[in-house]
Amino acid sequence: MGVSVNGSWTSGSVHGTMTFLSSCDAPRVGLISRRSIPGRCAFNVSAVPKDLSEAARVGVRLALDIGSRNPLRRAALLVAPLLVGSGLRRGPLRVRLRLAGGERDFVVPDLAGFLVLWEVFSEGAYADGLPAGARTIVDLGANSGASVLFLAGRYPGARIVAVEAGPAVFGVLEANVGGLPGVRCVHGAVTSTGEPVTFHDAGESWGGWTHAPGSADDPAPAGPAQVVAPVDLDALIAEAGPVDLLKIDVEGAEFDVLPACAGLDAVGTIVGEIHAAAGDPRTVALLEVVGRGRRVTITSPPGRYTTFVAGPSAGDDGGQRPRVGE
Repeated sequence: MGVSVNGSWTSGSVHGTMTFLSSCDAPRVGLISRRSIPGRCAFNVSAVPKDLSEAARVGVRLALDIGSRNPLRRAALLVAPLLVGSGLRRGPLRVRLRLAGGERDFVVPDLAGFLVLWEVFSEGAYADGLPAGARTIVDLGANSGASVLFLAGRYPGARIVAVEAGPAVFGVLEANVGGLPGVRCVHGAVTSTGEPVTFHDAGESWGGWTHAPGSADDPAPAGPAQVVAPVDLDALIAEAGPVDLLKIDVEGAEFDVLPACAGLDAVGTIVGEIHAAAGDPRTVALLEVVGRGRRVTITSPPGRYTTFVAGPSAGDDGGQRPRVGE
């Protein structure tokens, strides 16, 4: 992760069956139906990538893997990442996706949003090591909702609590998945202190952080910092009941949040991204935390970040913790 893209909110226009939204309310245009997009529209990304081949590859894979059966809509998804990455079109865009539960519109805020879709649906970022069944899921760092759609398709009927700290992208999250049965969207930053958190905007939809800046890996803030409500992970787990699956991608806050969570032992499987290399002492320490009573598998090649899955060891309940009364 960490591709620089170029995008901002500009006047609305239409290219094929894609709608380029100019405000938080999208009128009916062509094949795109009206849908309100709550939240402050404020994505402003700094640089156009010099090599657009990645954007082109992402468009091809998405069109093949989750593109609409309608040829025009599928073609629109194919070219969308390239148009946004080149700066010829500005986000957000509404595209049509073919998913496990049928086709649905999905708002993509910028090129980073297309890369998240590609990671989740084409690369299977969260597909390995998941439990056979999950009835309660907590998604920390739900972004614009790609991971929620994937998990909802994988586990029909599951209750999903989707937490997102970014003020702008939270509105997109609500528009994309807030109406799904069993899904509850929570705007806030998961924290170990219970105090309001300052969110630092990195300028692209998958960026931003809530930990104190200073790491060499942190980009310079692209806009003013904003205070967001705290979300206590222990309270969230207790309220949700036994949690079968916890997904976490919180831009470095995991180093504070997971070790401080007393209720982590009540979670079945944990999957997510650690914002440090596999050999980093912080990563090693955090994998020891999530590995208590679980088997840990690193699912990413050596690199800047580490993705992992920590699930029940062989011979236990196969991914779901015993529930009270069962």
